[in-house]
Amino acid sequence: MKISKKLTLAFGFSALLGISDGSSSAQANGNRFGSIAYSQGSGRFGSSWSFGDQFDAVEQALASCNRGDCRTLLWFRNSCGALARARNGAIVWASSSSLVDAKRRASNQCTSEWGSCKLICSICSGGDEP
Repeated sequence: MKISKKLTLAFGFSALLGISDGSSSAQANGNRFGSIAYSQGSGRFGSSWSFGDQFDAVEQALASCNRGDCRTLLWFRNSCGALARARNGAIVWASSSSLVDAKRRASNQCTSEWGSCKLICSICSGGDEP
């Protein structure tokens, strides 16, 4: 299986998305964080939503993925994320302010790069579509 080239960019890019200091002010400000983790070896994924800070959201997604090789693919604040897997095992993810748009972006990007793809995970940071 091959992870899309976007994996190497995700960790650097995620720093640009607004890192939380983990304080309770995130919840007081109405910020909600979510995350998606993925295991290349098993194809399992884990997700989280409704967390008051980025760290807890990432930790929960990794825990729910429940594999030693799980890696965080994306985290999001007050928005949504989606993960698509191609027939050859490549994965692509996207985030957006709406669940519909995150799904569309992940699916379109995956299909354009790898052909036939399937959405395997999508969630909003609040647990529902904003």
